Amino acid sequence: MRAVMAVGLAVSLGGCALSGELPPLTQNLLSPAGARAGLDVTPFAPSSDRSTAAIEREFNSAEDLSRVSVTTHGGAYFLWVQRPRVTFFFVHTGRELAEPPGTVYLVFRTQSPQGVANNHLELTCDGSSEFTPGLPTSRVVPGAFTSSHYLTFPLDPRVFLRFAQCGSGTVEVGGVRASFSPKHLAKLQALAGQMRPRP
Repeated sequence: MRAVMAVGLAVSLGGCALSGELPPLTQNLLSPAGARAGLDVTPFAPSSDRSTAAIEREFNSAEDLSRVSVTTHGGAYFLWVQRPRVTFFFVHTGRELAEPPGTVYLVFRTQSPQGVANNHLELTCDGSSEFTPGLPTSRVVPGAFTSSHYLTFPLDPRVFLRFAQCGSGTVEVGGVRASFSPKHLAKLQALAGQMRPRP
């Protein structure tokens, strides 16, 4: 584990640094209090297995905000191999979670020459598909030889929790798909466990 320090930002990492992969940690990522009313996260008790070890945390001291994230798919781009990177996260005030988050975000990254045909997010859980409402934010980061396209989708936490309980699933954006095995879903369940305030 290593700590990365920047002005006003402290990042505690359990893997690769995500600060450049995710949207800036600012107040506009917070949701109104009413968005989390009645949210039940009790089925997801925090665990200590290796799925929880994939959880990463950032704290922005200037904004007094924390981000908790997990990357389920690291992404792979080499010759004919083209697989997207998929990360889920939520944001809360302070260092300790006081109440469940009102929004869970999904960041879907592709890299040229792969590209999405549109910005529609489809979640498939055990064979049943669901299109999520709302539009993502879009960001393109050019590189020396390729460019990366980041789409950030806000999810109702209830939608996220239902997906985390699937036996198998897929996340698809504009024809580009990431399949979720029990191993991937265990990471989402670990993130769901972090949505529960500690006593």
